[in-house]
Amino acid sequence: MNKLNLHKLWITTEELVETTSIPKSSLYRYVREWKKQGNDPKDMGRIKLRDTISYRWDPRVFVGWLIRCKLEEPIKYDYEFTENENLKQILVFNNLPLNKQQLRKEQNL
Repeated sequence: MNKLNLHKLWITTEELVETTSIPKSSLYRYVREWKKQGNDPKDMGRIKLRDTISYRWDPRVFVGWLIRCKLEEPIKYDYEFTENENLKQILVFNNLPLNKQQLRKEQNL
C-alpha cells in the first residue's frame, strides 16, 4: 500500500482506492449510504470537474470524513466493528491522525 499522497489536490477514484486500500465496493457503498441520508458527496471530498469523465477526490477531506462519519459512529453490527478496525489500520499505516485534536487542527488551518 502507498502512503497517502497529500501533495496532489485531486485524485481519481482508482488512486483513492489504491492509496487507502479501501475496497472499491465499500467506497461506492459509503457514497450510496451518504446520498441516501440526503447528504452531498462533496462533504466526502468527491467532486465532478467540468470536462472530465470520472469523479475526483480530495484525499484530505475524505480521510476527515472517514474519521468523523465511520470511526466515530456507534457500532450496531459485528461487521461494522471489523470494518472500523480495518479503517483504523489503514489510517495508522498512512500516518494519519486518529485523535480529534489533530483532526480539528488540520481543519482550522
